[in-house]
Amino acid sequence: MYFHLRLDRSALVICLTGLLILNILAGIEMFSVRAQGTMVGFFLHGSGSNENPLTLFLDNNPPTATTAKYKDSPSIKFGGGNPWKEIGTWTASPSLTDGRLKALSDLHVWLGLKNSDDQGTNFGLLAGVYKNGILVASGETYLIKGVTRNPSNAKEVTVSFGSFSPVDFGTTDTLSLKMFTGIGTDGNGKFGGGHSSAVGLRLYFDAGSRPAKFDATFNPLVTFTAEGNEGVRTSVTYSVDGGAPTTTAVPFTIDVPKGSTLSYAYATPLLSALGTRYVLTATNPPSPQTVTSKLTVVGTYVKQYQLTLAVYKASVPGGVGNIVGGTNGAFYDADTVLSLTATTPIPDGSDKEWRFDQWSGDATGIANPVSVTMNAPKSITANYLLVLLGNEVTSLGPAYIWVGLKNSDDVGAKFDLRVEVYRDRGGTLTLVGSGDVFQVSGGSSGFNNAIQHTINMALQPGVRFLPSDKLSIKVLVKNSGLGHNFATARLWCDGISTKANSRFAVTIGSAATYYLRSNFALSTTVGTANPGSTIDVATNPNTYVSFGTWSITLS
Repeated sequence: MYFHLRLDRSALVICLTGLLILNILAGIEMFSVRAQGTMVGFFLHGSGSNENPLTLFLDNNPPTATTAKYKDSPSIKFGGGNPWKEIGTWTASPSLTDGRLKALSDLHVWLGLKNSDDQGTNFGLLAGVYKNGILVASGETYLIKGVTRNPSNAKEVTVSFGSFSPVDFGTTDTLSLKMFTGIGTDGNGKFGGGHSSAVGLRLYFDAGSRPAKFDATFNPLVTFTAEGNEGVRTSVTYSVDGGAPTTTAVPFTIDVPKGSTLSYAYATPLLSALGTRYVLTATNPPSPQTVTSKLTVVGTYVKQYQLTLAVYKASVPGGVGNIVGGTNGAFYDADTVLSLTATTPIPDGSDKEWRFDQWSGDATGIANPVSVTMNAPKSITANYLLVLLGNEVTSLGPAYIWVGLKNSDDVGAKFDLRVEVYRDRGGTLTLVGSGDVFQVSGGSSGFNNAIQHTINMALQPGVRFLPSDKLSIKVLVKNSGLGHNFATARLWCDGISTKANSRFAVTIGSAATYYLRSNFALSTTVGTANPGSTIDVATNPNTYVSFGTWSITLS
């Protein structure tokens, strides 16, 4: 808030009082000369003649001349309202004032009389500091006595500037000092005694002995801005010289003492709509900075979208981990192109697997991999189908097992027979089915006396065979304990189609009959031996003993 300096004394008082009240009501911080920062001297100079030089200016260089210059005011008089009369205006180069004006010291000047006849006159001195001709701060010394004509006896006078709100100066703004004089008063507008008029007041300056000056604190301005965040609110947390941190919404401008160390950090990430955020990618210039001049800090953000992945059905082993090329829940820079691949097939146990079927959600179709552009939050599901591997055993049996006796002395022996069919996968056995017959006759010794026994088997559901699995049948026998408890049983196999051709039926994809051949092999081809091959085992009524296990590797 700025005010023009009014030359009417009562109006000036009202103006400055209003300025102070408005500042207080608005909660604007007022700064005294003790405000933080380094003060720099502004010395009054003139170019040209020592007597009322035409050009008046301010700079930071102390004067070195031995003879002071002076500037005379117009004549003044108390009558007619005691109007202020301007002595002169000193102007500073904008290069000296770039920053925020935080504080002003007292103004020091030297005064004398323009005419010795005015000795005994009391003077008032008013000084104002301006930005581009608009008043920033002012001060008045109301009653100055003892001013003489002799230059060597010039009177040093100070003017204290009142409190003011900080003011920002840019590289095109001009700071100036204006000084006025009038007849001295008691501060309330009443005549202060002495002469009521004077030819004028003389102000001395620009000499080593008369270094008229005031000090000012200009703190460099630091502006924080952001780009790429598309208006989403962000903030910066900063501290000066390791002080307490302050967090402020961007954009904003602060001032810091020249030469101080400024540390800062932009907030990141910035959350926007669901699945959308902005992430800081750069801070220019980076933190920290030693601030010696005006500084603009830019935080650069990039927009990101979230990728949500899912797998259907939930029972697929590994879940979303089967989708590669993207991470569930991760954020990606806008317009990033991802190549998502659904792993297929996915084993699930030994007899089934999951195979990729299609994409759904924000990606569709059967292409695998699929290209996804992250130009919005994306939710993508990989759909799988369960595929059963190999062929399931759908029917089993019966088994036809030829059994006789080794010794004719054991005629009349009775046996319990058991068959067990297995899937052998790398040495791991899975029961396919089994069946028993009890108290069957062992017949007699010799090929022609062997008896074929039919054994129905109960099928275990869901057993599947893969290529390279082995199909096996195990044949066991136990003495029924009805006589000849330790008879030796004889199994006949590998015989021709009408005799001694132990076998069993099974459907694994297609129906087949497997014959028990020599060397414990199974074959879909009937044996050619006549009478066939035999395997003898001694039986007892307590324990099943095995004739052996016959196997074939499926293809």
